[in-house]
Amino acid sequence: MNDLLNDPNLHGLIPLAVLLILALVVIGVLRSMLRLKKAGPVSAVYQSKAVLLTPAEANFFGKLKSAVDDGYQVFGKVRLADIVEPRKDSGNSSQSGAYQRIASEHVDFVLVLSASMGIACVIELDDVSHRKGGAVERDVIIEEALADADVPLIRFEVQPIYSIDEIRDNLDDALSDTRELNEPRLFR
Repeated sequence: MNDLLNDPNLHGLIPLAVLLILALVVIGVLRSMLRLKKAGPVSAVYQSKAVLLTPAEANFFGKLKSAVDDGYQVFGKVRLADIVEPRKDSGNSSQSGAYQRIASEHVDFVLVLSASMGIACVIELDDVSHRKGGAVERDVIIEEALADADVPLIRFEVQPIYSIDEIRDNLDDALSDTRELNEPRLFR
């Protein structure tokens, strides 16, 4: 090995090797810059969805807000990862996998206590799309995550007209087992 390092013919190749490596780095940086330039500005790829809720969700949202007392707030289109999180004692790889499973999921509505912003329940509005392919898997992920975290899930079928009393009764029935003594009832 010493003979190889002391060979005068190799000493002339070292500056050439350094130049070659430097040239490859410069070429890599330039290619990255060109790729970014070709992609265009980030803002050019987005557009507004115009509305947050579908017409069916907006219809239900109005009735849901009317059904609950001032002791509760209703939020729509909430990320599942903002409601539940992987348990801290499950280990890093398990936490990462569990988080990835819920990261891109959202729920239709979350009912929270006005005073504490504590989560009372999650509400899903089901239409025919919930019975098809990927939606079934999505529903299973949401159901399992909420059940693991002891967050009540209440499902309502999409309807053309909703009864405020029926919504209120379904919510009250579902929450009666989990409601703390100091939490408000849903009745107005």
